[in-house]
Amino acid sequence: MHFVTKCKRPGPPRQRSRTGRSRRRATGKLDESHTRNTRNTRNTRMEYLSEALRADKEVMLEVVKKNWYGLGYASDALKADRDFVLEAVKSHGDALQYAPDELRADKQVVLAALRQEGGALSFALYALRADKEVVLEAVKNNGYALDSASEAMRGDREVVLAAVKKNGMALQYASDELQADREVVLAAVNENGWALRFVSDELWSVRGVVR
Repeated sequence: MHFVTKCKRPGPPRQRSRTGRSRRRATGKLDESHTRNTRNTRNTRMEYLSEALRADKEVMLEVVKKNWYGLGYASDALKADRDFVLEAVKSHGDALQYAPDELRADKQVVLAALRQEGGALSFALYALRADKEVVLEAVKNNGYALDSASEAMRGDREVVLAAVKKNGMALQYASDELQADREVVLAAVNENGWALRFVSDELWSVRGVVR
């Protein structure tokens, strides 16, 4: 690694979702369409589940283990069952989005979801997105989760460092102050050179910008 007085900002990389997945598969639109149709077919099948099955804890837990969106088809009673939801999010963190507000505000349930999928932070109630322990768990699993953190957390140096070390592109969600923090920027660029796109103009005008 060395330093230069001038650098040209790199062009944009391919767009990615906040969870870090490509918006388009390498095989193109046909594959994307096939995946969407397959998912729609599965959803349609779930719509025909009987009320008895939707309320059956053992059956629905197996459904959720196979498909995270299965929680959305569980009975209201099961969705409100803390133990059931806790097991569901341990299998698929994204299932948290179908939990009722009181469980999306439950710190232990949310932490369990984040250990499986950091991006599930976006489904936690706002108070937990401002909780440092919760946000750190999320960004250590998925740097892009910083996008869902509170403004205060996006300005927290420890949180942002953890996020950019996991995924340098998370620098785009950091506060302006931390986008001008040399150590944070170095950590981000070391993980992903494209993170230079999000470096503060302040650092582009002084020696110390990483090439």
